[in-house]
Amino acid sequence: RVCKQYHPKYSYAIPLEIIYMTPLLSWNPYNLNFHGDARGDAYVTAGGRHGGFNASTAFTGISEKNFYMTPKEFFGEIGHPVYKEAEESAVGVLDHHHNVQKVLPSGTRVFLPSIPGVGRLRTRYPIAPLFREGSSVYKELDALKELVNFIDSHSNLLQDPPSLVGKVPQLQPDAHFRTTLATKDPPGRHYHELFIEHADYERALRHEKITVETTQESSHTHMVEITYDSHSHHWVITQCDGEQHCWDGHSNMLTKID
Repeated sequence: RVCKQYHPKYSYAIPLEIIYMTPLLSWNPYNLNFHGDARGDAYVTAGGRHGGFNASTAFTGISEKNFYMTPKEFFGEIGHPVYKEAEESAVGVLDHHHNVQKVLPSGTRVFLPSIPGVGRLRTRYPIAPLFREGSSVYKELDALKELVNFIDSHSNLLQDPPSLVGKVPQLQPDAHFRTTLATKDPPGRHYHELFIEHADYERALRHEKITVETTQESSHTHMVEITYDSHSHHWVITQCDGEQHCWDGHSNMLTKID
């Protein structure tokens, strides 16, 4: 018998992650044309097509950059709480019969949109580099996790143990907002979310302007100034990155997420 020798090599510094693959990467129930060559992205958006819901503005197929083929109904039905999320993320793509199909992105996500009857699934998890193990920062983090998870058992280690006597103050949750979909390409269709502390939320209700940074989407964030318009009863963006309007086409309207 001949023994084979293997020489494994390990990286201790390159960021790694676990990615759970799903059938959504290959599931194409509408049989949409995939243009995988270098000209594919330009072809499906030719003539100013941006994924609209009519024959003149819908993508003429899908490409690596415009990888939309999951039916939006997969993530919700009309009347279901998650339906609105799927509706806002959908784009239009022409099928073989030149019918416009409403579809969602099919690439790998950190979190999948909530699936009725299943819930929200996470498919990507970062792996901490091994070189951090044993460092003082890593040890401090592990100790803090142990302390927080078993706070009653380790209360003697706290300089100021939490008191269980009397009324415990209730923290108000952050206010949650979402921008409209961007209309410019690049960077393509996307929206951002904003989270505002309750104190700032109350200030904005008094017509004060609050500055907050959005979540990162399509490799960028926005620094926006927002307030509440008591006349229209809408939340509005008064400035976006120092300008009157966001450079990628978000409107000045915000949607409050309950």
